[in-house]
Amino acid sequence: MGLKRVWKSLGPGLVTGSSDDDPSGIATYSQAGAGFGLNLLWTAIFT
Repeated sequence: MGLKRVWKSLGPGLVTGSSDDDPSGIATYSQAGAGFGLNLLWTAIFT
């Protein structure tokens, strides 16, 4: 397994885990990310 593949598979989980670690939030954020993709990424500038 190459390093790029490891980061590609761990990246979203690491970002979610470091942003907030309550279980219900992780599920909610994952569903929102799956639904909206990168369309709401611009809001990270303001949070």
